[in-house]
Order: sequence, then C-alpha cells, then structure tokens
Amino acid sequence: MDMSTAFSITNRLLAVVFVVGALAQTNDPDPALWVAIYLLAALACGIAVRKERHWATALSLAVIALVWGVSLLPQLIETGAPFGQIAQSMSAESPGIEFLREVLGLLIIAAWMTVLALRGRRNAFRETSLAPERNCD
Repeated sequence: MDMSTAFSITNRLLAVVFVVGALAQTNDPDPALWVAIYLLAALACGIAVRKERHWATALSLAVIALVWGVSLLPQLIETGAPFGQIAQSMSAESPGIEFLREVLGLLIIAAWMTVLALRGRRNAFRETSLAPERNCD
C-alpha cells in the first residue's frame, strides 16, 4: 500500500470518528460548538480524500481546536482530571473526566488538521513550483 492510499484510508477513518464524535456531543449541555468543530474536522478529512487543496481551512481548524483546548486546561487542572478513568465509563462521573475527554478530542482534531494543512500546503507548493513558466513577451 502506498502512502497516498494509506493517507486516504486514514482520512476516511478519521472522518467517521469525527462524525461519531459529533453525534456523541448532541447530549452535551453546549452541543452546538462541539458538533460544529467535529463536523468541520470530518469535512476537512473529506476534502483531503478528494485531494482538493484547502490547506488553509485545515490550518484554521487546527488553530481553533488548539486554542480552545488550551483554554480548557485551567478547568482541567482545577477539577483534577483522573487520567486512569478516562475510558472506564462513557458517562462522566466527574467534571474532570469530561474536561479531559474534551481536551483530548480537541488535541486530536488539532493534530490531524495540522497534518492535513502541512500536507496540503506542501502539495500546493509542489504544484506551483512544477507549473510551466509563462512567457509574457
């Protein structure tokens, strides 16, 4: 399997994961923003599968997710997130577990959107540097 195929499969899998993440957020007290960020991440994965060059969109999502995740860190620290309990039960018994899951979800989005942005930008740069020069005489 070549890298392009592996990248496409990874994007498809993560698009599904992000859609499932959006669905899981519908029972959250503030679902609109969470559903939006997860669905936008899924959309960015779909755009990457189609090999469209929208690297700036992925970069924007990466920055938003990272800033949002970092803004939750004080609450995460304050609640004393129990890292060992993150996967024990899907119902958040403590606010710390909820904050930890939210921060980790945002970091996953930020990380993959950064990959998409870097790969898209690199490919866009290659396309422009390989384009034939035009003679303006």
